[in-house]
Amino acid sequence: MFIGLGVINFVACALTGVGLIYVIDSYYSVAPEAVLLVNGLKSIFAFGFSYAIVPWITLSGYAKAFGAMGGIVLAIELCAIPFLIWGKEIRHWTSNNLRVVSW
Repeated sequence: MFIGLGVINFVACALTGVGLIYVIDSYYSVAPEAVLLVNGLKSIFAFGFSYAIVPWITLSGYAKAFGAMGGIVLAIELCAIPFLIWGKEIRHWTSNNLRVVSW
């Protein structure tokens, strides 16, 4: 279980870099705003992890908390399947239709 928690922490750190690269590559015109958003979400995630998960593990034990975290991570990872299949079309559609900032 400790190995699993270590993997979750490592992936959470690596995911920030991967997310930044993806957003900058896909939406170059709004890259500064996107970097701010990704780093802000990372900080919120880190705060939530230390604020809620550590007491949860202490209260319910490693096995129950790790099982629930595994289910949550699986659900989040399953959300990536549409991007693997239709990623190019989604990026093309959002770049033309969702103009957040026009310089």
